[in-house]
Amino acid sequence: MAEQSSYIGWSNDHDVRYRATSGGVGSTLVKYCFDKGFITHAMSFEFDEHTLRYYPVMVRSFADYKITASIYQEMDMWTFFRDNLTREVIGEGQVLCFCLPCQTVSVRKIAERNGIRIIIIGLTCSSQQYFGATSYLLKRHGISPMEVSHIQYRGNGWPSGVQISLKTGQSIIVPNLDSIWTGIFHSRLFIPKRCFQCTDTLNDNADLTLADPWLPKYIKSETIGKTLVHANTDTGKRLLSSCLHDGYLTLEKITYEDIVSSQKFTIDRKARYRNNKRLVLRFASIFSNVLYRNLVLNTRIGYRIHDYLKNLMERRLA
Repeated sequence: MAEQSSYIGWSNDHDVRYRATSGGVGSTLVKYCFDKGFITHAMSFEFDEHTLRYYPVMVRSFADYKITASIYQEMDMWTFFRDNLTREVIGEGQVLCFCLPCQTVSVRKIAERNGIRIIIIGLTCSSQQYFGATSYLLKRHGISPMEVSHIQYRGNGWPSGVQISLKTGQSIIVPNLDSIWTGIFHSRLFIPKRCFQCTDTLNDNADLTLADPWLPKYIKSETIGKTLVHANTDTGKRLLSSCLHDGYLTLEKITYEDIVSSQKFTIDRKARYRNNKRLVLRFASIFSNVLYRNLVLNTRIGYRIHDYLKNLMERRLA
C-alpha cells in the first residue's frame, strides 16, 4: 500500500456514495477522521434559500457535516480561511479542509503561520463559476429566483446534473453533460479572471487529490459514482491506508497516468492558455465587457455568436 498512490474508489456507505459528487470518498474521509478522532473540525457548506447561495462553515462533528456535492459558485473563501484557521477556533485540534488548486498553497501557509494542524483534500478544477452562471441557467429555463427553494449542482448519482427544487415541490434536473448547463459552464462568461491564467489542475500540493473518473470505461458504465484518488503526501497515504483497512472505503489500484488522462481536456486547455496569454487575456477582456455581455446574455442569437467566438478562440490556441 505504501508505494501505491493512485486509486479509483468509493464509499462503502451506499447512501454517502450516491449523494456525493462522485463516489463519496471525500465525505467518507471526513466521517472517518471524525470517528477516529483524527480531526476536531472540518469545513462544510450551508445553503441559504433566500439568496440561493452556499457559504462555508466550520463543523465539529460529522453529524453537522452536509454532503453538498460540487458547488459551482464563487464564495469568499479567503475570509473564511483567515477567520477560521486560528487557535481561537481550532484550539489544539486538527482541521480537514477541501481546497481548489488555487487555494491549497495559501491555505497551508495560513494554517502553518497560526500553528494549526491541517489535512487538505484537494479537488481537481477546470474553473470556478460566478453566481451569474446559475442566474443565467434559471433565466434560460424561465425560472424566477423567487420560485426556487434549493439548488444542488452534483450528487444523487453520477454524473448527475443541476437539481433545482421549486417552492411548488417541483424538481427540475439539468444534466451536467450535453445540456445548456454544459454550454454555460464552458462559455468562459462566468469564470473569475484568475481562471484564465490557472496552470494547476491536479492540486499536487494537497495531501490527497480527488477527481471525477472522466475515462471512457467509467463514462459508459458508471451511474452511482466512483472517485479517482491520488495521495501526494505521506499524510495522504497513511489516511487512505487506514481508511481502507477499517472498511470505510473500497480502493482499486490504477496508474497516475489514468488520473492525468481523466483530466486531459482541462490540462491541455490550460496549457494552451498558458502558451497564449496575450490572446487569452484579450478575449477575457471582451467577455467581461458590459455591452458585450448585455448582447450575449439577453438574446439567444447573441449567446450563439459568443459560443462561436469562444470556440474560434480556443481553436486558434491549438
